[in-house]
Amino acid sequence: MGKVRAGSRIAPLMFGIAFCALVLGFFANLVRSDPRSDPRNFLIIFGVLVGLWYFLFAMYRMKRKSLECVECGRVFLPAQSPKGEAVCPRCQIRKLDPVAQKTSVRKTISVLLATYAILGLTLGSLLTVILVLDAEWELWRAIAVSALTIVLLIPTAFALVLLSFAIWFKASQSETRLLARARKNAKEDGETLHQGPHLVWYAGDADPSTLLNEQMEMTRCRLNSLLGESSDVERPLRILVFNRQNDLEVFSRAFLPHMWNFDGVVFPSRTLAISTEEARTYIVDNNATLRSFYCTAFMEDRRFPPSLLWLKLGIARFVSRPEEDEAQRIDRKMAASIANGTTRGTDLFSLRPKRTAQLFRKWYDPGSFREYAQIHFQTASIFRFLIEGGTSPERLAALRGFLSDLKEGSKIEELFASRFGFGYEEFLRRWNDSILGQGQGRHVPAPRRIADKIQNTIGAFAKDPLQPVMDRIVAVRDLGMGGRIEGADILIELLRNPKSEVPEAEIVWALEAISGRILGPDPETWSAWLQEQDVHSEAPA
Repeated sequence: MGKVRAGSRIAPLMFGIAFCALVLGFFANLVRSDPRSDPRNFLIIFGVLVGLWYFLFAMYRMKRKSLECVECGRVFLPAQSPKGEAVCPRCQIRKLDPVAQKTSVRKTISVLLATYAILGLTLGSLLTVILVLDAEWELWRAIAVSALTIVLLIPTAFALVLLSFAIWFKASQSETRLLARARKNAKEDGETLHQGPHLVWYAGDADPSTLLNEQMEMTRCRLNSLLGESSDVERPLRILVFNRQNDLEVFSRAFLPHMWNFDGVVFPSRTLAISTEEARTYIVDNNATLRSFYCTAFMEDRRFPPSLLWLKLGIARFVSRPEEDEAQRIDRKMAASIANGTTRGTDLFSLRPKRTAQLFRKWYDPGSFREYAQIHFQTASIFRFLIEGGTSPERLAALRGFLSDLKEGSKIEELFASRFGFGYEEFLRRWNDSILGQGQGRHVPAPRRIADKIQNTIGAFAKDPLQPVMDRIVAVRDLGMGGRIEGADILIELLRNPKSEVPEAEIVWALEAISGRILGPDPETWSAWLQEQDVHSEAPA
């Protein structure tokens, strides 16, 4: 892999700046020139310079061909012909150590600032000439106008670009635009249904309306039981169902350009897009995705304060995943994070949606992915602990009272303490003691469909050296996220393989998430642990 250079994607910008400078210089000369002088000499020089620029730019473009990154699948234009496998700059930077990453970022920022200054000075000089300033003050006023251009005019233009993007984004979320794009990506018109205020569009022959009604009703019942109130969603929802995973990925690429292997995408316009086809390395559970989407929409209608993101995530996970062993698998992950010292403190209770969105978009970065996973699993675990698994009438009454007392401007932690009898710090301390005191528990075998998917699809994909490295990393992460013990032997085999391109840290993280134990990178230690586990040989259907 070639050395990562800060300016590897700056060259086209520099060519553009050079061309702007030529054009601006041409107009500046027209303003300054004596009308009686012969302009042919200047035109000849200008033509030669533009021809030279075009020749250099054409030579530069000839050496660049669109390539597909072998790790993330992203199509990119390399700065030069790659030696070996094609790896995009983002994946190259991802592999650098933290110090090298910061150095690369500083170099890139320096180049951008220098380019910005050159553009400002060029535009400022042109404005100085157009204003026909006095010769005595021309230099000082040129500097002043250039500074004004850098500080005011260019940021204003940038703000207008951002405003235009915001207007385009809002327009792109309209029902007409979304359906048009869905039909284009699916290469068919599909069918459109209306269920009350909600819109359902689907491609293919299978009508998903029965499934959607069942999952919405199940979610409504669980929310009623949890919150003790009607949980109807009145504001319209849109659900788009594709029959091919690739169509879903293409549809979502406008907003998530580096994402794949997901079972559903939620857009800001209360729109959910899912696929009925299995993802390459992901265990698709459309039922859980639909329940989570409906639950989140209900809480949006309730207008939870942004700082209660932890509660929204906890409720959504509790309602959408009622499996018997769900709590045990999550608590094993929390036991490992407590031992590693990666659990979130009281800052978890002030977390904002913007932060989780940033982490979600940077999923390819190991640190961002683990922080994102930690937030979701820890919020699910502490919420179950808060309501004692939904079996304590006293805790459920406290939760309902807490939610009913919420008003704009409320001091949330004080309100929380008055209802539950402890503040955030004491809450986390009790939860921590509960996780450490309950032990690892017994691993419940996965349903047969999931067990077969782990062994025959995800496991085979993770071990296949011919697959892109990033796809194999995603498969390993999914084994850890699922927490199923059926994936442990696959991970141990990868750990034993010295030629495996999957980073050791990714494999160890997945094993720790499954086991709840911190046993290091030694495969024999993990193998001994696996042999000690008591697991049923028969998986449920």
